[in-house]
Amino acid sequence: MADTRDRVRRSVISGARLLHDTTAGVLDAARELADPRFARQRAREQELQLAQREGRWLSDAEREALNLAEQTRLQRRRTLLILLVISVVLPPFWPLVPMWVGLLWWPRTTRRLLWIAGSALGVLVIAVVVLLVWLLLR
Repeated sequence: MADTRDRVRRSVISGARLLHDTTAGVLDAARELADPRFARQRAREQELQLAQREGRWLSDAEREALNLAEQTRLQRRRTLLILLVISVVLPPFWPLVPMWVGLLWWPRTTRRLLWIAGSALGVLVIAVVVLLVWLLLR
């Protein structure tokens, strides 16, 4: 009985220590994020990473163009997420969920598949129209 009590006590103490350390880490991160110097430091680090990736320092215009492209990508992603949520919530739109998920996770591949499916559908519609015209004129 004393052995079990001792194990429970040690588990509770180690859990409390882990919780304390985790809370301290979260509070430190929140303090850093609230500090305006941290934002400038983070911007500098991102600029350095970009320069390392590109192999040179980018001009202001190039950096601005990259920022605009990133903002456009994030806006598109946000729009797709909203469409996904709407499609999940409303049952009539459930068939669209795989398309939205595909566009979020694999945008290039999904776009190619949609182009192929759209082209095949277009060819099928043209074939049906030609067949109907042929049957009507016969």
